[in-house]
Amino acid sequence: MCSWASFKSDVRSKGLWHALSNLGKSDRYVLEEDGIHRIGGLFVRDRVLPLDHIVSWRVEYEMVFDIVRIELQDGSILTWFDYYNDLLGILRAEAGERYRE
Repeated sequence: MCSWASFKSDVRSKGLWHALSNLGKSDRYVLEEDGIHRIGGLFVRDRVLPLDHIVSWRVEYEMVFDIVRIELQDGSILTWFDYYNDLLGILRAEAGERYRE
C-alpha cells in the first residue's frame, strides 16, 4: 500500500539502514494528511484516526512501551501501544492541548 512511498522517502531522507530497520517494525504510527495511520505490520495499515476525532488522550508509561488511551468523539476509548515513541511525538505536536493526566 502506501508503505512503499514511506520506504522510498525514508531511504532518501534518512538512509537505507533506517528504512530497512523500519520495515520489520509493527505498531508504528505515521502522520499523514487524513490523520494518524497505525501500521500493524509489514505494509499493513490497519487503522486511520483523524485528528479531529480525538477528544483527549493520556499516557500510562511502562518500562518497554507506553500505553496510550485516546478518547474519541463517540465516547469510545482507543488503546494503542507505543513501542517507538512515534505516536507520542505525533500527539504532542498535533493534539498537545488535548492531553489529560
